[in-house]
Amino acid sequence: MARSSESRASGRTWRMRVGAAVAGLGIALSALAGTGAASASTEPEPLPSPSLPDAPMGGMVPMQNTGTFKIWTHIQDYGWTTMAGSKGLGLRLEGIRIYQSGDKPMCLRVHVATIGWQAAKCTSTSNRQITVGTEGRSLAIEAVEAWTPGYNMGLTAHIQNIGDVTARSTKAGGHVTVGTTGRGLRMEAISFAPYNW
Repeated sequence: MARSSESRASGRTWRMRVGAAVAGLGIALSALAGTGAASASTEPEPLPSPSLPDAPMGGMVPMQNTGTFKIWTHIQDYGWTTMAGSKGLGLRLEGIRIYQSGDKPMCLRVHVATIGWQAAKCTSTSNRQITVGTEGRSLAIEAVEAWTPGYNMGLTAHIQNIGDVTARSTKAGGHVTVGTTGRGLRMEAISFAPYNW
C-alpha cells in the first residue's frame, strides 16, 4: 500500500509540474498573440521600409530627416534604401522616391543618362508619393532639379569626379539644380533641405 501512495504522490507531483508548464506556455502564447495583434493594428508605412544589405557603412550617406518628407533612393546593386546614397563606392543613384507626410508639397525632376530630363512630378495632399528616375535599367541620375512652391529649397549632391556640390534657391518657390548634364557623370548621393517653412 505504501508503494501505491508513493505512486499517487509521484503522479500528482508530475501532473502539477506538467500543469504549471502548460500554464506557463499558455501565458507565453497569450503574450505573443497580444504582441502580434498590437503590431497588426499599427498603421503601415506609406512605402515598404527598404533595408540596406550589409554594406561598408563608411561609404553610405545617411538621409537627413526633413520632418515633412520621407525620402528613399534607389542605389545601384542595393535597390531602394533609406540612405541618401554613397561616397567613394562608385555606385550610381538610379531613382528617388518622396512621400509627403505634411501639407507642404515638393516638386522634382531628374536628368537620367541616355534619357535626358524627365517630366517634373509634384507631391500634393491628394498625391503624396512621387518616384523619379528609373528602376532596373542601370541608368544613373546625373542632375536633380527641385522646388517647393512658396518655400526655399537647398540640395547637396555627391557627383562622380567632382565631390559634394550644394545649391540653394534664392527666393521662395525658386528652382534649384545640382548635378551635370552632357558629361556622363553619375550622381552618387543627394540630400534635400527645404527651409523657411
